[in-house]
Amino acid sequence: MVPGFFTYCGRGLLVLAFFYLALACDRPHRIENGFCSIGSEELNTAMAHWSRQFAEDRQEPPLVHEGRGSAIAPRALLEGTCDLGPMSRPMNDAEVHSFVERFGEQPVAIPVALEALAIVVPASNPRASISFEELRSIYLPPSEEPGPEGELQQLPEYQPFGINTASDRYRWFRAAVLDGRKEGDHVLEVSGPLELVDRVAQNAHAIGYARPAELTDSVRAPGLSDENQIAIAPTAQNIRRLAYPLTRTLYIYLPPQTRPEALDGRTVAFLQFVLSPAGQAVLEPLGLYPLADGDRVRMFRIVEGLR
Repeated sequence: MVPGFFTYCGRGLLVLAFFYLALACDRPHRIENGFCSIGSEELNTAMAHWSRQFAEDRQEPPLVHEGRGSAIAPRALLEGTCDLGPMSRPMNDAEVHSFVERFGEQPVAIPVALEALAIVVPASNPRASISFEELRSIYLPPSEEPGPEGELQQLPEYQPFGINTASDRYRWFRAAVLDGRKEGDHVLEVSGPLELVDRVAQNAHAIGYARPAELTDSVRAPGLSDENQIAIAPTAQNIRRLAYPLTRTLYIYLPPQTRPEALDGRTVAFLQFVLSPAGQAVLEPLGLYPLADGDRVRMFRIVEGLR
């Protein structure tokens, strides 16, 4: 038996119990001096891996992360419950303003990973590229995508598949591709990306979207062209240099440095680990991408200066 095993596990369970108690109470409680995380579920797996490796290196209980959505992170930071707020998008103006109003300064945004969506077609589909305009004509109801003379478009030759509308990935696709509009009723909704890829592979006219790492040999990803009509493939190189259009940055936010309470030393050390080569190496096996080396080093130096 490892010495201190029961003490180690018991303390971890106690932290977890206080964490959920704080979430359930109307009056916020500061957990582990802020060394905890509430926010995007898209980073759940990465946070779990980072937390476990960080705890093993330091021989102490892991950081507790609760994946409740990006919109919850700003509130947790404002209330001081936790000092780490993972988000799959930048904070909006209203969220940033709430920090400026209270602390006189914006929260600290630390990019920690990149995520991409590939457009998925069957392997038998020879198409080399597809545009955002074409995707809108495929996914939107016909009445919402007028033709060049204003006439209504007919439904395209493709059978589109989409992820369930409660998912963060659906919200991302809707905002980035459909300009915030809803998919049409002709889009077949599936529960998750693995099912989507499988369904697309079985239908010669199917199209969908998934992370590049979720693709199989039965499907392929044509290049995606923007308004410049330049088709860019979802390769790791294009994603890491932010050239592929459907790439987004995943963040961990911290409270403003003007807040009276200083950050716990573990919070800063955890972020340093996340931005280290070892921390970034966690990402690709999970279907995410590490930051470009220059961006990683720049963020690491910013974290070093946090208090």
